Amino acid sequence: MRATEHLLLAAGELIAQVGPALGETGKHLAGLLRTHSAYRTIVAGIALFLVENRMTDRNTPPFRADHVGSFLRPKYLLDARAQAASGATIAKPDGTQELAPPVMRVVDKVRHVKDIQKADFEYLKSQVSAGHTPKVTIPSPTMLHFRGGRAGISKQHYPELDPAFYDDVATAYGDEMRSLAAAGCTYVQMDDTNLAYLCDDKMREAARGRGDDPDELLHRYASFINRVVARTSSNTTTPAPATSSRCASCPRARR
Repeated sequence: MRATEHLLLAAGELIAQVGPALGETGKHLAGLLRTHSAYRTIVAGIALFLVENRMTDRNTPPFRADHVGSFLRPKYLLDARAQAASGATIAKPDGTQELAPPVMRVVDKVRHVKDIQKADFEYLKSQVSAGHTPKVTIPSPTMLHFRGGRAGISKQHYPELDPAFYDDVATAYGDEMRSLAAAGCTYVQMDDTNLAYLCDDKMREAARGRGDDPDELLHRYASFINRVVARTSSNTTTPAPATSSRCASCPRARR
């Protein structure tokens, strides 16, 4: 066995011993690490990679980890969730009863007509102290397709989606990203919940109902996002799209 493998296994054994002190989750992890050498090797390998690449103390992107999440839910939303669980009618603060996310529709050619995030970024940048990197998070381009599918995109302006629709959206996103880069933004992350939705059986069935193959969508969306990244400024870091943690554990995501 190579010296590196010895180091990995030794580190894995150490994690297995420390795990029980971290509570029930730690005990479960420790059990896996004690039982399966593959788990020890994988976990220890990740730790060694982080050490060798000094990603634990970075103050410039790419970072070891990122958090993209929501603020704490307001009381009215928590109450609405409880009402929904009980079968009661749901109402927003303004009295309306529509809480479902809106379905975006493309009714014309997609183009970038004005800077969207630039002013917000400039304010954020003015509030960030030296040595820190302000980050902009934007919706993934897949949002324009996933919720409405083919029916949500004008057939008059886009008789075929590929390549015209995807290229137009990528170009519009590229224009927005370059406007951010010109303002000094070097870190942009796309928030993509759709990749996780494609691991959910109900969401997959809904996609089929819109005429899409959920397995094919994973590949199409990856290509779609890559088209956007290809049009960004060379000095802008665009990490992997932020998505739900459940996507990482989905067997379909590991194909």
